[in-house]
Amino acid sequence: MLELLGGPTSTCCCKVHLTVVEKGQEVLEREVNVHKHQNLTDEYIEMNRDGMVPTLLHDGRVLVESSVIMRYIDRCFPEPPLTPNNPNDSMRMDLLMKDLDEKYHSAIAFVSFSESSRGHDGELTDAAQIRLKSFDRIPEPKRREQRRKSVLLGLLSDEGRCACGFLETMIKDINSALELGSYLAGDSYTLADAALTPYVHRLWLLSCEELWTKDYPRVQEWYTRVKERSSFAEVFTKYENETRHRYDKDRSNTLGTWQRFRDALDSIGEKIDDPAVRLPPRIWS
Repeated sequence: MLELLGGPTSTCCCKVHLTVVEKGQEVLEREVNVHKHQNLTDEYIEMNRDGMVPTLLHDGRVLVESSVIMRYIDRCFPEPPLTPNNPNDSMRMDLLMKDLDEKYHSAIAFVSFSESSRGHDGELTDAAQIRLKSFDRIPEPKRREQRRKSVLLGLLSDEGRCACGFLETMIKDINSALELGSYLAGDSYTLADAALTPYVHRLWLLSCEELWTKDYPRVQEWYTRVKERSSFAEVFTKYENETRHRYDKDRSNTLGTWQRFRDALDSIGEKIDDPAVRLPPRIWS
C-alpha cells in the first residue's frame, strides 16, 4: 500500500497523487495540513527533515521530493508507462519538470501565498500573521526567507514580478511543447502532464487563465483534455469544497488577483537592470 502524507491544497501533493491514480494504484491518504503547520512538527520533521509535503511511505521506505517520488512510482509500477520511449519526448518531459522544480514551483508558491494572505482591503489577514510566525520552524534558512517574503510582499514587488514573469514563461513553454503532440511530451500522457497540471489549475483558481486563453489556445485545449481524465476528478474535483477556503476562483476575482498579476507583467522591463524578465518560449524543434 502506498501512503501519501500531505493534502489537496499542495501542488506537489497533487502531482504525486495524479501519478498514483494514473498508474491505477490504490493510495492511503494521510492529511498533513500545512495551513495548521502540521508539516513543521517535530514528529513530521523527524521523518522528512525539510518539513515539506508530500512524503510517500511504501514498503517501509520514506520517500521525499515530489518529482523524485513521481519517477519512483513510474519505475515501481511499469504499466501504464508515464515516461516516453522516444529520447526527444523524454528529454522534453525532463526539461519541463526541471524548469518546474527550479523556477515555476517557487513562483506559484509566491503568488499563492501572497494572494491568499490578504483580505479585501489588501491588508494581511490574522491567519497570515499566524502563518508568518510558523515559518520560524522551517529548517532551511533560504526557504524560510522565501516563505516570509511571499506573505509580506505583493505581486508588484521585485520578487512578485519575477514570479509572475516565470509563470508566464511556463505557459509559453507548455504551448510550445504542445506543437509536437496532444500532451506535453508527445501524444500520450506522461509525468510532465501530471507535474504541470496542478500549476495551471492553480492559475485558473487564481483567476489568471487569461495568461493562455487569448494567445495560447493549445494550452486551453490541453487543460480541457486533462480535466476530462478520471485522475483529475479524483485529485481535484473530489476536494473542491475542502480546498475552496484557501483557493477559490470567485474570491480571486473579487480580490482582483489577475489585475495585479497583469500589472506586474506589464511593469517588467521598465527598470534599469530589472531583476524580472519575460522570457521567450523554449524552442523544442
